[in-house]
Amino acid sequence: MSVDEVMRLQGQMRGAGSPSTAVGAYQFLNKTLSRLKTEMGVSGDEKFDTALQDRMAVALMKGRGYDDWQEGKITRKQFVDRLAMEWAGLPNTSGKSHYHGDGLNRATIQLRELLGVMPKPEKGQPEAD
Repeated sequence: MSVDEVMRLQGQMRGAGSPSTAVGAYQFLNKTLSRLKTEMGVSGDEKFDTALQDRMAVALMKGRGYDDWQEGKITRKQFVDRLAMEWAGLPNTSGKSHYHGDGLNRATIQLRELLGVMPKPEKGQPEAD
């Protein structure tokens, strides 16, 4: 499917009463996909394939402070909390989804699992977390 076709599908999902418009490997919501389409200069004709979804996910991570974390400007824990605001399935430093209690979302992995797969920053100072 193209990006525009996916966005039309999300509109149909909303119209059918779905509690979420999350689609794709990174569970992009319609409003997020629409914003990324604009910010990244995506025409809408592009295939919503793995490569495009990966590029969009990187853009979201950068928007949540990936570069600041890599440069040692924020700690890993601060970055984790920011990521949890982007992806409801990720735990924040309390171990729960940022959206815990909304009746729809929960962390789908443990905080220790998330921290275990996060690389150390490439640049900057060692972290104190």
